[in-house]
Amino acid sequence: GVVRSASEASTSTSSPLTPPFPAPRPPRSPHESSTLAVCGADDQLTLWDMALEDDPEARNVADAREDLKDIPPQLYFVHQGQKDMKELHWHPQIPGLILSTAEDGFNLFRAAN
Repeated sequence: GVVRSASEASTSTSSPLTPPFPAPRPPRSPHESSTLAVCGADDQLTLWDMALEDDPEARNVADAREDLKDIPPQLYFVHQGQKDMKELHWHPQIPGLILSTAEDGFNLFRAAN
């Protein structure tokens, strides 16, 4: 398929792989530009620090533990317990505070640093 910008896409020429609207971007923290939050069909909301790079020493420790082997270094928090999460929003004034909405309610939480 061909990737097109939103201004180039039209309903008559867009392929099944090219939506006729801009794809949503994961919301970045208004206080930490390298931090983003993602929620999806797996009923998890994850926080990522995209400024982190792989640390070989930490990777050696993680590889020795089966439960940490497949966790990327940028992933630093997983929020679970909501069913069918729909959206999330960062609080504009309180650093790290996130509101998530789901089929079974909403949560306000702040990941501990």
